[in-house]
Amino acid sequence: MQRSERMRASEIETWLVLALALVFAGLAFAFWAFPAGGAALFGLAAETEGARAYLRAVAIRDLALAGYMIALLRFSTRRALALLAAVTVVIPVCDLALLAIETGGLTLFHALVHGASALVFAALSWRLFAIDRAARRLEV
Repeated sequence: MQRSERMRASEIETWLVLALALVFAGLAFAFWAFPAGGAALFGLAAETEGARAYLRAVAIRDLALAGYMIALLRFSTRRALALLAAVTVVIPVCDLALLAIETGGLTLFHALVHGASALVFAALSWRLFAIDRAARRLEV
């Protein structure tokens, strides 16, 4: 792995990835520690044990995502982070579909929250791939 493939602390994208990882770690904590608030933010009611169990699974998923992001930021390449961001777009899209199916519809707020998450990860992936392609062209 060449140095140009790694993310540097001087890159704004490094700080964006770190900020996103911290947001998802915070969401994981909120969903686990405050299930009613987490459910309201996510778009589900937390009255049933099944809903609370699902929120705990979402918390674990979000904590794992934060961990992957930080680990790849520190030990891997820009391209690996771009791939992770691209694949991660599936999560909020599926969350939207799940909410629509389970609740019979979506509120504008929840559509915006999950939609914004998908757009942020898509934009991050696009940006990281663009930087990676430019860096590879300079090396040739």
